[in-house]
Amino acid sequence: MPFFRFLRRKRDHGDPAGRALAEDAEAWLNGELAGRRVATWQLLAPWLLVNRLAHADPEVVRGLARGEEPQSGRPVFAGYPTWATAERRLARQLVVRHGGCCEEIRAYQRDVLVPLELRLIEEGRRAPLTLDQVAAKVSAAITV
Repeated sequence: MPFFRFLRRKRDHGDPAGRALAEDAEAWLNGELAGRRVATWQLLAPWLLVNRLAHADPEVVRGLARGEEPQSGRPVFAGYPTWATAERRLARQLVVRHGGCCEEIRAYQRDVLVPLELRLIEEGRRAPLTLDQVAAKVSAAITV
């Protein structure tokens, strides 16, 4: 049994709050936190716009750039057309500007988008951010 599966199985015996926190952390690191929040009817913080771009597999990012929803079932932002449009636009901008090569996308995620996501989380704690503000900051980071 793989080590992570062992940890997940062990975690499932804990308290519900701890399980939810672990599942949120896993979703955040996989770029699936917005989808998890939408599925559980939680509010979406504007910084979540960058989560999938920063953490998803580069093939997912390339699919978003083509306007595809890579996940099976209902698209993450189906009920949020403004979010979906912004995410696809930023994905296209990222792929065009930094190449469609998976290694280039991974490097850009690691070096630019993940640190930007962390900064946006911190900024959002000090003062509320709007979706437009987050999209503008991500767009500016992509064009550098």
